[in-house]
Amino acid sequence: MVRVHSPRQGEPSDEVRLRGEPKLVAKLKAELEKTVKTLKDRVVLAVEVPVAQHRALIGRGGQHLNALQTRTGAQIQFPGSRSYTQVGEPENAEDLAGVDPANIVKVSGPRAACEKAIEELKVCRCSSTPS
Repeated sequence: MVRVHSPRQGEPSDEVRLRGEPKLVAKLKAELEKTVKTLKDRVVLAVEVPVAQHRALIGRGGQHLNALQTRTGAQIQFPGSRSYTQVGEPENAEDLAGVDPANIVKVSGPRAACEKAIEELKVCRCSSTPS
């Protein structure tokens, strides 16, 4: 058995105490630290993708979108999706200040994954643009 003590609401500490079998406590501590690191590295970025290309990038039944998310490790939200507003504001929102909101795609997850997804979205966007 492991006991977990976290600060009460309003307490200034962010300390969590684990008590119990040392091996189990060590495993829990490692998992908690891994989760904290992942959450600290999480970002929301935005990229301009013309609305006319959204359908092709998402694919039938979302298959292209799912493949891109699996390949990059980032989550991608197109305007109008249920999760679009829940993701939060992109940290590079100022860079897209003059862009039509319908063309702003949000990418969230670890920074490196987001950057990789944005690069792929840009390549897909360029390759699907008529010459």
